[in-house]
Amino acid sequence: MLVAGSRSGLGEMSAVIGIAYFFMGGIYFYGAYKLNQYASRIGMFLGQPDMARLASALDAQRGFWKFFGIMTLIVMVIYLIVIIVVVFGAVAAFR
Repeated sequence: MLVAGSRSGLGEMSAVIGIAYFFMGGIYFYGAYKLNQYASRIGMFLGQPDMARLASALDAQRGFWKFFGIMTLIVMVIYLIVIIVVVFGAVAAFR
């Protein structure tokens, strides 16, 4: 049952969720930008194959995978923190 004053926190929570989605969208945009760099450079390599263009394309691909590798590690650490907080919260709740 909702009380008239209990909805005041919903606007604040919506703003936090909106900011989080905006931040996540920026992360995905940057990843897509790095992948687009690779695609355009590999296209240039296919048009005129030489070692410098291939090295440039592979460097762009390396940057893409490095970025998402770092993001994967960050997400794994966040998951670990959440799991630890939930477990300690459950233990504290049953004491």
